[in-house]
Amino acid sequence: MESRRFRSCVFVTCGDWDLKTMISEQCQLSGQHVPARFRRWVNIKNAFRRLTQSRSAAGSMPAMLGALGLELQGRHHCGLDDCRNIARILGELLRHGPVLESDLSFAQAGRECQGGGQRMRRGARS
Repeated sequence: MESRRFRSCVFVTCGDWDLKTMISEQCQLSGQHVPARFRRWVNIKNAFRRLTQSRSAAGSMPAMLGALGLELQGRHHCGLDDCRNIARILGELLRHGPVLESDLSFAQAGRECQGGGQRMRRGARS
């Protein structure tokens, strides 16, 4: 049973790969279910597109930072630096309007998860 403290959280990612693909593959390899808190996320690229109407700048983190007048801090593709830069992009977007719609879930991604000898649809509620 998952803690109640995670019921109102959502991860913000730059792309869908980490949570759509990597987490589920690791859980499957470990014989675990994907925890509910990892089944829904906000892709900052989609939030950026919705708010700025720019498809080209939403293609990469450095491009989004540049379009917002921010410089890349740290090293691109370094986990901690990427998290900080995503937070900076999110902060700028939040100044202009609401952007925190969960825009993808496992069910929407059309993927399934196996774990503990039981199949479950990734969009299913725990």
